[in-house]
Amino acid sequence: MPAVIELIYLAAAALFIVGLRRQQSPATARQGNALASGGMLVAVIATLLVGDILSPLWILGGLALGGLIGAVLARQVEMTGMPELVAAFNGFGGLASALVAGSEIARLANTGAELTAVTAITIALSILIGTVTFSGSFVAFGKLSGRFSGNPASFAGMRLLTILALGGTLALGGYLAVSAGSFPEGPTCRWSWRF
Repeated sequence: MPAVIELIYLAAAALFIVGLRRQQSPATARQGNALASGGMLVAVIATLLVGDILSPLWILGGLALGGLIGAVLARQVEMTGMPELVAAFNGFGGLASALVAGSEIARLANTGAELTAVTAITIALSILIGTVTFSGSFVAFGKLSGRFSGNPASFAGMRLLTILALGGTLALGGYLAVSAGSFPEGPTCRWSWRF
């Protein structure tokens, strides 16, 4: 079974690569989008089934809901509105990444499972990159749709606030990694708290 899953993931990766390649030309962009979407579908279904994360009924329900939302948006959004739609989708992708990382912390806390330094660093980076992607993409969405002006937003103390936010994020991520043990395969700790 693991060999079959590896082949499925390999096929999904090939679909991503070919799909991205086909998106370089307006003549083949639609086909490329379909190939990349198919690759994502294959990878998601394989992951959900192998990991026994969701029942097939939930998977089908999610596919139906996502397909319905996509079909409605495809019909309603005009071509001139595509850049802001892509920015919004990109932002939601970043938010999903951060939420998945947060749910992994909750799972570890609730099960008392061991947290390795590698996992801690991965979680911290996923939350950092996901939230930056989410906020940046929605700023781009606002500017592209005309809801925000194109002028840079600035206020007194903004640089200091940015430095403090970045420093706090790095400190928390570092603490999470250090508390888990030495990188990459050192001792691990168990969470003693619960959600």
